[in-house]
Amino acid sequence: MNHSFLARASHLLAVQIGLSIFSQAAPPDLTNGGSPTSSININLGPTGMQGWLYHDKTDTSESREILVTAVDPSSPADGVLAVDDVILGADGTGANPVDFTSDARRSLAQAIQDAEANSPATLKLLRWRGGVTTSESITLQTLGAYTATAPYSCPKSTLILENGLAHRTANEGAGRFSFGTLALLAGNDPSNPANAARQALAQTEAHALIETQEKIDFWKSGQIDTGSKITWNIGHKLTVLAEYYLLTSDPLVLPTIEAMAVQVANGQSHLGTMGHQLTNLNAQGAPNDAYDVGYGTVNSAGMPTFLGLLLAKECGLTNPEIDPAIARASRYYASYTGYGSHPYGEHGPYTQSHENNGKSGLASLCFMLLGDRAEEGKFFSMMATAAASEREKGHTGPYFNQLW
Repeated sequence: MNHSFLARASHLLAVQIGLSIFSQAAPPDLTNGGSPTSSININLGPTGMQGWLYHDKTDTSESREILVTAVDPSSPADGVLAVDDVILGADGTGANPVDFTSDARRSLAQAIQDAEANSPATLKLLRWRGGVTTSESITLQTLGAYTATAPYSCPKSTLILENGLAHRTANEGAGRFSFGTLALLAGNDPSNPANAARQALAQTEAHALIETQEKIDFWKSGQIDTGSKITWNIGHKLTVLAEYYLLTSDPLVLPTIEAMAVQVANGQSHLGTMGHQLTNLNAQGAPNDAYDVGYGTVNSAGMPTFLGLLLAKECGLTNPEIDPAIARASRYYASYTGYGSHPYGEHGPYTQSHENNGKSGLASLCFMLLGDRAEEGKFFSMMATAAASEREKGHTGPYFNQLW
């Protein structure tokens, strides 16, 4: 063996390790001329602020400062904190805040949680502004403390849900892709004095999704709607309408649910996939050919239609197109079980992450609804759970990772 070669190789490896260590950028000192290393800001909980802190992808463990980048008018922080302030420490126990000694984001979250358990809910912040460091206080809403069983049997969790439903009711249009309606339905509680008004609003919003008879007839005719981004639209609306029907048995929405389900079934490719648009009919006028629209399949758009089909069947629909469509989608999405997370389109599994745009969580819902895919459901439930540290990543942002 050439020991001289091994010595040179060991020396080179040591140099490379040393260079990689030195190449890692240290967190900038925001109070001494340092500036953010990215443009990614985060919400700072119920303070009403947004801020930037040092992070490596989604890891904020080395952060010790938070740069305030926005303050909402009339929020708890309004008039106390301002853009370009730097938060150096936080305390919600009543003690004076000191410099963060660990992850600034987690430390602020713990301080908020401590403050919310007190009355008044005083959050003290160590604020740096223009070279001067002072202790400032803002007042949050008293919510109590989380129980060991949270969110179950937890008054604080119940109050957070109540606040969210109240905000949703008071803000028309809140809830992208009609999921605001779904939130109202999920919060159905006959013992709540506000429940009747909330369910009436859910009914109004569900009825607004009812299609014209002309559209219903077209979707059931065997033709394919070539509208741009229709898959996103129809998949999420079908989910909402089906959940609404399963809760209320309102016959007015059933024809639209049926038409959407048939259109989705006919708009699948032979693999059970689709992209931003539905799959065209083939040269013989038959559905379910290879996908040939745009730049290819998009699983984040197609998988919600799989859920919609399953819920449509739960509504009692027996159209002959539905079961074969469920079978196609089931075979395709189940094929990734044990191999990784679902990719962008018809590609190999993603093995560098447990989650991709919330598809692991969504797949677990679909497979558990199927009944005969329990192992697949378990696998993707585990994948979604293991992806807790990946929740803020995703193509175009974290929305679907957080939702599903």
